[in-house]
Amino acid sequence: MGAVFMIFPPDLRTFVDTQLWTFAKTMPEWPHEYILRDRVDEELFERLVVHILEHGVEGRF
Repeated sequence: MGAVFMIFPPDLRTFVDTQLWTFAKTMPEWPHEYILRDRVDEELFERLVVHILEHGVEGRF
């Protein structure tokens, strides 16, 4: 099965690329970064959450 690529909205791409992401030090066995909702643009954060819920793919890496 081939990969399916969708267009990531440009304003969400800019939002993701310009945030200060924090490395989750408490879970080094599952490396990831996060942003805090109360420190970023609320509307863009909510749109990003909806986008992930609608288009995200669950998987193991």
